[in-house]
Amino acid sequence: MEKKSNLIINFYKSQDINLLANVYSLVKKTIDINEKLLILVNNNNTKTLSEYIWSKESETFWAHGINDDDGKEFSKIWISDDNTKNQISAKYICCLDGILPKKISYFKKAFKFYVDGNETQTLIAREFWKLCSEKNYNCNHFYQDYSGKWHPNEFN
Repeated sequence: MEKKSNLIINFYKSQDINLLANVYSLVKKTIDINEKLLILVNNNNTKTLSEYIWSKESETFWAHGINDDDGKEFSKIWISDDNTKNQISAKYICCLDGILPKKISYFKKAFKFYVDGNETQTLIAREFWKLCSEKNYNCNHFYQDYSGKWHPNEFN
């Protein structure tokens, strides 16, 4: 039997109304463990996500940028729509809107969010799951109930 890779990929089937809050929670946890997080997101959503991170808690200040902004050397969080770049050399990656990195093996841990009921995002997540499983990455799947609580389950 082939040995499992050290790369951990967690798939999260999220309720649409909680998506920004879920990503924000991931941002907080990543900063708490002193890691960097690259967030891949559709260009239409980069500013929305950035504004949410800035404004969610008035007492926090988390330096972050978008795409080719300045400040990469000071930032723990980076938002990008370019799946070929890792502007801050992050070892953690969060994938939204069906955008996936060109080289997942560069990362230590990946978080793939997709919205419950979105057929396109589900199809992309399913294909990514298949690819990652074939490469023997450590894949886990969680779904979010309507109260916002996460539960481990099989990808179906």
